[in-house]
Amino acid sequence: MKFLFRMLVLNVSLICLISCRGTYSPPLPIPSNVAAFDKPALSYSGLYQLKIIPTTQGQIEGINFQILSAKSGDVLFDPRAFFRTRDMVVVLWDSKDRVWIYSGDVGTTIWENIDGEKEWKMKNYDSQTDIPPEYLKAIRPKIFSP
Repeated sequence: MKFLFRMLVLNVSLICLISCRGTYSPPLPIPSNVAAFDKPALSYSGLYQLKIIPTTQGQIEGINFQILSAKSGDVLFDPRAFFRTRDMVVVLWDSKDRVWIYSGDVGTTIWENIDGEKEWKMKNYDSQTDIPPEYLKAIRPKIFSP
């Protein structure tokens, strides 16, 4: 009986190894323009920092973000937005100092400075006109394919 059990475990293990072979890819390194809970991201120009703020709505956990002055650390913009963390959320800068938020829940938004440091306007991602940052293309190629 022990022999049969061991053979069954061995066969199941071999099937798993064979069927999973070649599907693993190591995680991508997180570039410096991507904000994390413990690491604000510096904009390409060096003028701004992007900070993630943990928050909740009722019992739902999520995040907000703030744009800070890289020089003084003062909060320049706080949209008081909510992106739930139950879904994938990526917060990052592009090369034009725009904030990109990819949310598996509500889609992709772009926040752009429109008039001075404290005015930022949100727009929805348009695949026809907006070129996403390389990191988003790498982690979500079906959504951000060329």
